[in-house]
Parts: sequence; C-alpha cells; structure tokens
Amino acid sequence: MKTMMRRSLQLFLACAAVTASGMLAGSCGDDSSDGAGAAGGDDCSLGGDKCEFGCDSNLGCVECHLGTDCGSGEPFCVLGRCEECETSADCAAGQACFPRHHECNTKCAANGDCPDEEPLCDTTTGACVGCMTDADCAGDDGHPICNTGTQQCSECASDLDCGAAQPACDLQDGECHECLVDSDCSGGELCGTDHDCHFSCTTNLDCKDAEKPVCNTSNGDCVECVGAGDCPVAEPICKDDHKCVECQVAADCAAPTPACHDDRCVECASSADCAAPTPVCKGEQCVECDHDDDCTDPTKPKCQDQVCVAG
Repeated sequence: MKTMMRRSLQLFLACAAVTASGMLAGSCGDDSSDGAGAAGGDDCSLGGDKCEFGCDSNLGCVECHLGTDCGSGEPFCVLGRCEECETSADCAAGQACFPRHHECNTKCAANGDCPDEEPLCDTTTGACVGCMTDADCAGDDGHPICNTGTQQCSECASDLDCGAAQPACDLQDGECHECLVDSDCSGGELCGTDHDCHFSCTTNLDCKDAEKPVCNTSNGDCVECVGAGDCPVAEPICKDDHKCVECQVAADCAAPTPACHDDRCVECASSADCAAPTPVCKGEQCVECDHDDDCTDPTKPKCQDQVCVAG
C-alpha cells in the first residue's frame, strides 16, 4: 500500500513539472494507470461504497482524472477535482488563476492587492497565494510546508510529512489523515468521511455488543435491528434509526394503552386521548383534573390529588 502511495506522490510531482510547462496535470493518470496515480478495483472505495470515478492514494475518491471528465463550467481536472482554471493562461485578460480554489480573479501586482487568506502576490503569475516556499510558512504553527498544488501553507506535501497515527497526506487540503480510502484501513475497518477508520461488520457474527447484535450490511454498522424480525414481541417495530420500539403510531397500540407516545403505548399522549369522567392527560394517564380550572362542577371547584373536590 505504502509503495503505491510513494509512486502516487512521484506521479504528482511529475505532474507539477508538466503543469509548469503549460500542459494539463489531469493528463498524468487515468483509469488505465497501474496504480501510480489513479486506482480502481474493489479496494477503491470509501465507507464501503465504490468510488464512482476511481481514487488516488493521495487524493482519496476523485471526481475526474482528465479535463474531458469535467463540464464546461469547470473544465480542468486539478488534484482530482473539476476546477475553473489550472493556470493563469486559462483565465481572461487581466485575470490570474488563484490556486487556493483554482478560480480566476483579478491579477495582483503587489501583496497589498491580496486578501488575508492569500496574502502574497506571485508577480510571475499575478495570482494571490498563501505561500511560494516553505519559508513563507515559518510562522504558521502546524502548517510549515508550502503545498505546491494549492500554494497554501499545509501540514504535509507527502505521506513522509505525516506521523504513524495519521499517515495519509491528502494533497487536496494538505492535511494528514488516518485514511483517504478503505484500503488505508485494516482489521475489517472502513474509511469514513471524517478520514478516520471505523469498524465495519459484514455479518451478525461480527457484532459483539448485546444491545446491537445485528449487522446493517448497507453501511457496516452494528445495530439493534434492520427489520421487524430482529425485534422482541414487547417491541415488535424496527424504526428507521434501527431501534426496536413498541409503537410509532396509535394504530400500533390497543386498549387499555391506545396512544403512542415516545415510542411506547400509553393511556394518553394528550388530553385529546381522554374523555369524561377523566378528561385530562397527566403523566400519560387520564385523570379528572390537574388544575382547579379543570373542575367545571360548581359543587366541586377544587382539584386535589387529580380529583375535583368541594371547596
């Protein structure tokens, strides 16, 4: 795996050189590559879902490999994403491609022309950037490296800059993560959208928690139930959140507890469920009164212990 990631980095460094010569970086790798840049196959997935357009060891799931994979509005494939521009040559006269988001903006002539998030003016391109060399990132604690793809101060530019706990460098955001794709994880775990490896089950035998004994194979989570057949007689309904409950609607209940409240069958959920001589719902039970105002018989105007009594 790490060998493939090393090769992926080499490819992107090569692509950076190609970009400098004015060619499309997106042409450096496609679905037919041997794994150095783009990757495919059963291991190219995130959270158990196959990456639709393939994946890359240093980018995770990507949305493109070539500019031809993108639409007219964002026609350039840069670091696995469709962008408005790749270089300033892709922008209109008087504009430059700002590499943070690869968008065309008015060219800068000096640092004073640039916003706080991209404070430096690269006068060779007219683009506002976060950095041009690592020296520009010296004061940025935790982000000491200038990512040449986005020209932003970053945590990493390759896996070599990351530690054992978070060994995968995402070149898109310049951050170290535990994983970018499922194959970065081990022991049956899958990579989540939070870039952390999470346990994933394939059968009920993988679920050891007695309160969550059923494997939801659609996402690899151990849950209480995926269908009514997984629930006990006392709580026969499996809700959408995969929990067994007694009821969801009043039709699931019967007398003497005909109302459904908080997933349980109760005597009442509101006073509308009650009738004379106990027309008030209090604590999921029908009672005669809760306040003096509930007592309409002038001979019994006071409510005492939920019963109307003489005053």
